[in-house]
Amino acid sequence: MRQEHMGIRELKPELKKASTEMGNNWGKKANSFWNIIIELCQTLRQHICKENQILYPMALRKITEDTEWDDMKIKCYKIGYC
Repeated sequence: MRQEHMGIRELKPELKKASTEMGNNWGKKANSFWNIIIELCQTLRQHICKENQILYPMALRKITEDTEWDDMKIKCYKIGYC
């Protein structure tokens, strides 16, 4: 899962760079731009699916104490939201 996060973090600046460097060469650069978009979308879909079907259900089974959830909630508030 962490490797996927790292891969996503690497793709985002690539996408931004590709989009800002298009200039007048849209036709020539559109293919590489499109490939980055496809890779990013596929990776995100797969990653979210793993989270929803494996990670979150596993966490719900493992974390049973209300105090654990309360501690995590405090830590999450400190980190903040995306």
